[in-house]
Amino acid sequence: MSTDETRVPKERATPTEPTAWEEAAWDAGGDPAALRVLGIPVSLDPRGLRERSARHFSPTDPVLVPRAWGIGWDLNLGALATRAGWINPDDLGDDLRLGPAGMRALSLAPAALAVGAAAGVIVTSGRVPSTARSRPRAVPTTSNAAIAPIAPAALMATALGAVDLALDASLPQRLGHATASLLLTGAGIAGAIQQRGGAGRARQAAVVVGAATAATGLAIAATRAAIRRAIRSTTTSGQEQS
Repeated sequence: MSTDETRVPKERATPTEPTAWEEAAWDAGGDPAALRVLGIPVSLDPRGLRERSARHFSPTDPVLVPRAWGIGWDLNLGALATRAGWINPDDLGDDLRLGPAGMRALSLAPAALAVGAAAGVIVTSGRVPSTARSRPRAVPTTSNAAIAPIAPAALMATALGAVDLALDASLPQRLGHATASLLLTGAGIAGAIQQRGGAGRARQAAVVVGAATAATGLAIAATRAAIRRAIRSTTTSGQEQS
């Protein structure tokens, strides 16, 4: 083999940002394209944010994946569902889809929930909880302070849903984005509760755990529905051919 031929594999081994679900299989060491400082992943580049957000439900990835935006790691609910035996790592693929209405709902529902939660926080931000009326508050709760924790979730969920609809994203990416949106919404509601006062950490944790449970249940239900749809389609095609 010539010298030029032996150089080809090295020249082609350039790390790139994955654009499809099957290409987003990170090893235990994490995303090779992610910047790391003292071993901690740092994701502050808006490029690839859509792909990074989809890792919130990625059955083939580790439980902890580099954060979509920020410093550190995010929880991969898809990996947890796989370890619990609720889904198989090979269940999801870019060719697996729900019906048109189901695909639209998967992108729009999390965004609508986040926006509705933000609107609810604005409406109720002026009300003082009964448990907090008897004690002075060092910092009065204003609409701006209360909306600050939930606003990023509303913006992110709306942006991801709109992009998925515009690009006709695959089911795995929509599942990841829906999961990310629900997790952000739960964290935003918990933050708004903290800003409002009158609620302990147990209630805030319950909101976050509830959001994670809802996101996991939604992703598993959508995956199983898509599998059933694919089986029916295959069966119908076989009957028509016979």
